[in-house]
Amino acid sequence: MQNTFQNHVQNANRFFQQGQLEQALLHYQQALALRPQSPNVIYNLAVTLRELRRWEQSRKYYLSLLQLNPDSARSHNGLGIVLEKLGLYQQAMDSYNKAIQSREQFAGAHFNLGMLLLRLGHYHEGWIESEWRWKTNQFTPLKCPKPRWDGKRLKGTLLLHTEQGAGDAMQFIRFLPLAAKLCDRIMLICTENMVSLFESVPGIDEIRQAGGIPLGDFDAYIPLMSLPYLFDIGLDQVVTRNPYLSAPDRNISLPPPLVSDDGFKIGIVWAGSPTHKNDKRRSCMPADFLPLLQIPGTVFYSLQVGEKARQLCQLDESHRKIVDLQDLQTEFGDAAVLIEQLDLVISVDTAILHLAGALGKPAWGLLSRHCDWRWMLEREDTPWYPCMRLFRQCERGGWSELFERVREAVIAQLA
Repeated sequence: MQNTFQNHVQNANRFFQQGQLEQALLHYQQALALRPQSPNVIYNLAVTLRELRRWEQSRKYYLSLLQLNPDSARSHNGLGIVLEKLGLYQQAMDSYNKAIQSREQFAGAHFNLGMLLLRLGHYHEGWIESEWRWKTNQFTPLKCPKPRWDGKRLKGTLLLHTEQGAGDAMQFIRFLPLAAKLCDRIMLICTENMVSLFESVPGIDEIRQAGGIPLGDFDAYIPLMSLPYLFDIGLDQVVTRNPYLSAPDRNISLPPPLVSDDGFKIGIVWAGSPTHKNDKRRSCMPADFLPLLQIPGTVFYSLQVGEKARQLCQLDESHRKIVDLQDLQTEFGDAAVLIEQLDLVISVDTAILHLAGALGKPAWGLLSRHCDWRWMLEREDTPWYPCMRLFRQCERGGWSELFERVREAVIAQLA
């Protein structure tokens, strides 16, 4: 009996690590049948079902765990994640708080609570909790002997570094001028493909790429996404100026349309970075845009880059209306120049959507059912980008219904 139980657990753990969740689930269930009160097996079942997005089943096992141990911080935290996915936001908040009460220094629960608070628009409290991200295993803090900036007057150079994705950097760069008012000098550290785009941001004295920066070149540092925390930014303060980015001066022109009739120029993006943990659900396919391609008086340009740009070739003759701009984009400065020449950008949740918003270009965001915290709940607008309109899935994976609404909106735009 002992060997059979352990074999099932070991097999389940191996399958889980390999991403074979259905196989892992089967072995965990078989192990639980042998030991119905095993807390570790029940917990692993709850986590596996959560990864499979079977929220109600996962919740059942988390509740079973809490019956066995009402003070289990990890069970309260896991239950909070599931409740949040079920849209039970107050209950989720209660679960995160119970996890923190059980284990005060539980960084994961603090961070989850912060993301939920931000999603609900409670920015003052949310920024505080989101600072716990640096104590989770999801983020790697900058290892630096220099002091982390406290937001007070700095007589010297402040090193500001980007974090997470390109869209995050574009969204939060708006707060850099606030820091520049309190420092003698600002050094921004970002990826090479963003340098030309950020050169127009007021307050930046120097832009460098990460790696090999002498300690004598700066006096304090701060992550870019920690600025709202330092400045206690509220929901009504996220727009500092609009637009706050501008395209570099480059001679890049939109190619002529592939059909004879010129018209309303729409840029489209259907996929984000494949490394993003939610990319499978936030991205769609170029074929999903087909209902829009038949609208008279429109010309479509693909701003998609990377491997997913090849999916354009999977379309039949309908795709001849889409001009592929991938070869004209070597970095985000090029993309900004092209976006400025368009009338509208329609994109899933990607850096290009943020770029269009930061440039003040009319943009429509296509959001999956469980979208990122920054788009909040239910709203068709966003306080971050006054020029943006949001279209949300009405059901999980429901791109077809969403695109029908987008199609009607484009027709109304042209009327």
